[in-house]
Amino acid sequence: MGCTSSTSTATSNPLPSMHSMPSRRPPEEIEDAGDMIKKRDDFYRLGEEERDKNEFINAVESFTSACDLDLRVNGIESEFTYNCYRNNYQIYKKLGEVNDKKCKYYLSRLLDHYAWRNIESSGKYYKEFATFCKEEAKMQLGRKRYLKAHLYLEIALSLGAEDDMKLQREISEAFKEDDKKALKNIKEELEHLKSLFAKSKCETDEIATLYITIGKKLRDHKKYSDALGCFRRALDYYTLKQSKDTKYGPQIGMIYLDIGKALKERNKLLKACVFLEMAQELVVDQYSQNEAADLFDKYSAMAQYPRSDDPDFRRIMEILKRRTETSELYKLFNSYGKKLIENKREKEALVYLLRALDYFAYASYTEKSYGPILGAVFMNLSRAYYYKKNYIKAALFMERAYSLCEGTERARAINMLIEMYRHLKDANEIYIIPHLIRKAIKREEIIQGSKDNQIKKEILKAIEPSNNARFVSNKI
Repeated sequence: MGCTSSTSTATSNPLPSMHSMPSRRPPEEIEDAGDMIKKRDDFYRLGEEERDKNEFINAVESFTSACDLDLRVNGIESEFTYNCYRNNYQIYKKLGEVNDKKCKYYLSRLLDHYAWRNIESSGKYYKEFATFCKEEAKMQLGRKRYLKAHLYLEIALSLGAEDDMKLQREISEAFKEDDKKALKNIKEELEHLKSLFAKSKCETDEIATLYITIGKKLRDHKKYSDALGCFRRALDYYTLKQSKDTKYGPQIGMIYLDIGKALKERNKLLKACVFLEMAQELVVDQYSQNEAADLFDKYSAMAQYPRSDDPDFRRIMEILKRRTETSELYKLFNSYGKKLIENKREKEALVYLLRALDYFAYASYTEKSYGPILGAVFMNLSRAYYYKKNYIKAALFMERAYSLCEGTERARAINMLIEMYRHLKDANEIYIIPHLIRKAIKREEIIQGSKDNQIKKEILKAIEPSNNARFVSNKI
């Protein structure tokens, strides 16, 4: 199995004292798959015990270690992996706003996972989907995106989530006048959406169509972020359907067109151009083709968007002209995204790479052969976020990439992680190095390529058993 390849916010709020926590010797080298499974399960049980004792730092490390060993032995993100994500999300949420970026990362992965699992099973996972819709509502409330918070809470409640009058009141009291006007304009669609969820227990073609209708109305009210949230839910749905039946390309193209128009209004012209360029090829009716082409020409001139003659890009356009999206296309999204990063075009790269993640996170779950390409997508996403100075998200993706990669790619991942940890240290961010990464860092021959010898020494010192075998910025 091989793998091809937000700015951190400083905080003075410390996590619980490390000195009161038990010191644990790093486990011995693990080679055999059976040993890895046993150690994985041991770590998970230990994480549960530590969580129940409110030893949250230890618990995060244990759950993360279990997660990474699961990735190593299975070569994909399994249900066990997502259980580890869930535990880490719950712990980081308890630790407060200082860990908001980590919460956001884990919640995004969990919500997407249970959305498509629920669709594929025709509603079997509706309780899990409802749970994370409600958590997303809380997250969006904290980010002052009140309509999006309201939408997710209504979905959760229609699926049977427990009533939360306090959350409902906080969202409704936060509405501004323009929010109230927009909400009034989508009232009929929202009521229909709730009735459909109550009946089907999962997203359907009709619900996806309603997402788009609601998104367009919110866009007309200049609620662009909320509109993009609706378009994204529809896009996720049709991406899953497209993997089973190639007839959904035109619907995806129309969503790309809607996303492109909303992104332009948020002054994200480069990303808008990427979506509009793809929309031109996917949409069927002539009016929409002309609209996408006209908007692309207009926005690309405004953004000085460079036209590409790269062979991967040409192949992407050839596939899209067939009005479909395929596994080959998503692989090209990954390889072309990597090239864009190398050309310092991270914004455009993220559009392609996140589309690749949408597909391969699902496809690898059911087809193990996609595990290495998922690792490659993780690595490229990490690099894109690194150059955008979002070091927490970069590290979280690169750590998962390390577990799915082999050979020189794993060494490259370690060297990049060391640089990310250096930036987190400089920003006084709290961060925990997972077990497998600690072991790799201790093997000095792997990290000889790192630019910063001092940070190597500091990290190697920090992971000694006497220092509780974990990296936290205020320990260095």
